Amino acid sequence: DFYALGRTFVYLVTGISLIEIKMDEQTGRLIWRDKALHIDKFLADLLDDMMAPFVGQRPQSTQIIIQRLERLPSKSKLNRVIKSKPFQISAFVLGLMSIVGLIYASLPLVAKYYLDSGKKAYAENQFDQAENDFQKAVNLNNSLKYTVADYFLNQGKEAYKENRNADAEKDFQRAIKYGHNLTNSVSFFYFEKGLQHQNEPKIARNNYELAIKYNPKDDSAYNNLAIACQQLHDYNCVNKTYEIIFKLKPNKWESHYGLGDFYDRQGEYDLAQKQYEIAIRSSDQAIFAVAGLARLKNKKGDYNAAATLALSGLKKTNNKELQASLYKDLGWARLMQNKLNEAQKYLEKATKLDSERTDAYCLLSQIEESLGQLNYARAYIDACILTKSSLPEVFVWREELLDRILDK
Repeated sequence: DFYALGRTFVYLVTGISLIEIKMDEQTGRLIWRDKALHIDKFLADLLDDMMAPFVGQRPQSTQIIIQRLERLPSKSKLNRVIKSKPFQISAFVLGLMSIVGLIYASLPLVAKYYLDSGKKAYAENQFDQAENDFQKAVNLNNSLKYTVADYFLNQGKEAYKENRNADAEKDFQRAIKYGHNLTNSVSFFYFEKGLQHQNEPKIARNNYELAIKYNPKDDSAYNNLAIACQQLHDYNCVNKTYEIIFKLKPNKWESHYGLGDFYDRQGEYDLAQKQYEIAIRSSDQAIFAVAGLARLKNKKGDYNAAATLALSGLKKTNNKELQASLYKDLGWARLMQNKLNEAQKYLEKATKLDSERTDAYCLLSQIEESLGQLNYARAYIDACILTKSSLPEVFVWREELLDRILDK
């Protein structure tokens, strides 16, 4: 860069910052000669040519500059300047700075070379070589650590898709090595995979455990892990998981509801009721707990409390599944209070919202029998017996239906 070199020499021979030197508005050249009267006109002309505003006016090669310097008389002022000790020191420093600048400028290119080499080695399953190249790239350009981290993160996701779970784990570990802030990203990835496999509890459990491994404070992952363990009938896992959750989030309503549902399915109704009540106190959004508690109140014969809970829950949710459950509980309570028409209306709403509400069909069959509508009753009896359900009260109602049929 002859232009920069020329300006550097002007600074050396004047000792003045170029910012303080005026410029000729017409020619665009620096007005500096009056500040370096000890410099030969020949050298001054050369420096001006090197700093010419237009590239075409500057010397076109190093050889041209050397030739012009060689024309100087041996005893010229330039010769004396060049041979002077300060000039030689300055020239050495300038040359050294140029070499260092050239090396520094080339570092990104060399780092990019190692980055590409690392990717190529990884694609060829040369993992040690890849690691070595990636590390060299980062050593030369520290900002590339984020690129390398993202690369390994994406490789881990691809390995997971191909069911190479062990390889995925290795890649995620490598990603975190270069980008420590990726632990939550890896945790969230496994959490999402757990959600995608919620109907396959064994796979879901494995993913939630991995999510927790990378983020031990993720209470949502613990909550879903407890549900997966419940589906797998691993009750030790369920209890231990809820213990951890309540240490992390003592008032998390979803977890209290989940534990209540667990106790409910085990027939531990008093413990279930306690957890449902804690969930309801913890949040106005705990409508699932409201529905669960309304059902338990009906089972215990507290029909007024069941109806009150169901009505309060219906005011707070647009969720059709929840609405169906709450209308069923409200209809159940009204049936037991002998308010048959009201009960029928609520139970029919429940079946319209959820056509697989077996418990609602069983209760409707009882109403139709009481009203003497035997044809309608038979249709509801069929639905009550044939539709799937794991609720204990449904089994009781089925037995009662069969007993009545056999008695007739």
